[in-house]
Amino acid sequence: MMCADDPQGLKTPFKGDSGGSLVCDGVAQGIVSFGNQDGRPPAVFTRISAFMPWIWKTMRPMGEGGAKDRG
Repeated sequence: MMCADDPQGLKTPFKGDSGGSLVCDGVAQGIVSFGNQDGRPPAVFTRISAFMPWIWKTMRPMGEGGAKDRG
């Protein structure tokens, strides 16, 4: 977990943003977990790097094309 805030106070996750991304310099760094009910900072994010081993292990069997359509 990590907290983040916009220094200018203009951007913060709010209701319905859970699961959205925290992007820094074009790279996804976190996933919105929770924040204050009124949108005040700080917001709390799940740190993506903490889960990269699991993500790679899970995605690798899918190959380069990603998940197959099972519909």
